[in-house]
Amino acid sequence: MARVKVEGINPEQWWAQQGKQTPVMGTYQASNTFKQDAEEQYEPPLAQHAGAVLPLQIQQQATHNITTGLYLQAGAFANPDAAQLLRDKLTDMTQSTVFVSSVVIEEQVLHRVRIGPIASRDDAELLQQRIREANLATPSLVFNN
Repeated sequence: MARVKVEGINPEQWWAQQGKQTPVMGTYQASNTFKQDAEEQYEPPLAQHAGAVLPLQIQQQATHNITTGLYLQAGAFANPDAAQLLRDKLTDMTQSTVFVSSVVIEEQVLHRVRIGPIASRDDAELLQQRIREANLATPSLVFNN
């Protein structure tokens, strides 16, 4: 148990010790050094999201055919912008194609970040290790049929 000393402070005495006058309640005014002449306006860009956000848009994308083969899936996101950000980071790491494919699972749109097709399982595992070491994702091997 620690012992503490509690004492009351007389505000007038304290201000006097500071060499200042006691302020009168309700008279303090902050300096007005910041002035804003006009109200700030923000308009989001027209194409704000990187990919489809509605199931209907996914069905329209289904005509885009992806080659059968071995892929790495680096992530799946509800937010298309997060998927696009990861895609951009991974593009610098590989010569393979990095793309976002959107799917509907249980009425939720997921934006999958995939790399491929990849020539061999050894190449895929090597790339998988490089992505893990860069702390970008923990990719899984997937086969696109």
